[in-house]
Amino acid sequence: MTQNNQLQDIAVLRCFATVSLVVWHSYCSYICWGVVDTPVNNLYSWLFTKIIPDANMPLFTILAGYLFHYLLIEKSKYGEFKPFLKNKVNRLFIPFIVLGIFMNLTQYGKHIVDILYGQPNHLWYCLMLFYVYIVCWVTQKYFSERVNIILCIISFCVITIDGVGALSHRVFAGLYVPVYYYGYFYFGFLFRKNLNKWNQWGMPMKLIITAILYIFSCMNSHLIGIASITYFLLLFTLVNSTIISTAIIGTGGGTKYINTLSKYSFGIYVFHQYIIWNLTREPHCLAYVKPILENHYIIAPIIMVLMVLSISFLLTHYSLKTKIGKYLLL
Repeated sequence: MTQNNQLQDIAVLRCFATVSLVVWHSYCSYICWGVVDTPVNNLYSWLFTKIIPDANMPLFTILAGYLFHYLLIEKSKYGEFKPFLKNKVNRLFIPFIVLGIFMNLTQYGKHIVDILYGQPNHLWYCLMLFYVYIVCWVTQKYFSERVNIILCIISFCVITIDGVGALSHRVFAGLYVPVYYYGYFYFGFLFRKNLNKWNQWGMPMKLIITAILYIFSCMNSHLIGIASITYFLLLFTLVNSTIISTAIIGTGGGTKYINTLSKYSFGIYVFHQYIIWNLTREPHCLAYVKPILENHYIIAPIIMVLMVLSISFLLTHYSLKTKIGKYLLL
């Protein structure tokens, strides 16, 4: 990655994570929601839990930690706590409250009280990141990196014991989820810090080792932490390979599209799940959608991915033309 393309690899990975999340939720009717019963349910469940571990929320979180090191340490941003806190309140906590309340009021089967447990549907992620950013900043500033490493290890112990189940625990203020995901965040932070050491390894060696570890860890849900880390390392290595980096971000046009999709990623995150959830839950919608998903279980989810991704992209595009949209979605 050249200096001119600084962090373009991360923009590519954010785009990949965003699209893969839309894919995951488009197939959740077959994977884990119990909406339809088809001959491919077990196949889809096995396949997508392997190629999109934990719905790629660990990937999003590792990327957040990676960028946090870049901004906090390398760019000396967020030097004072009050401006940092204000930034995270505006970027994460208020969207969690505003969008979370809207989601719980308008999504079928949701309850407003869920927000007290950090669970206004997929907006839980905003609250989790808010907690994680604050804890990481305070620990890094007033304690030491060693303490953060200890917190990271504790988090991965929780992940290993729990397996894939962070959202199944109903804890007041959503305090369990940041404990679960903190390890991923700080791994991203440390990975950026030690990026030069990683780059000293040869490309074949990195790919072989991470691929073996990823395949092995996919065999047991309690190894989801290792699977998610090696998944990131595989993607990061591939995106930074000469062939792929040239093909994807070596041209101005490709960079433009990547940056646009990366910019729209949070908006797509907000809208896509809202659409899919109501389509597969609200009785009038489900009466039409369910037979299609059951009878056309190969093509129907593919069409849903393309349709939901396109609609979410357009909704984000036009939302960002408004002041409220820019405030909540950027």
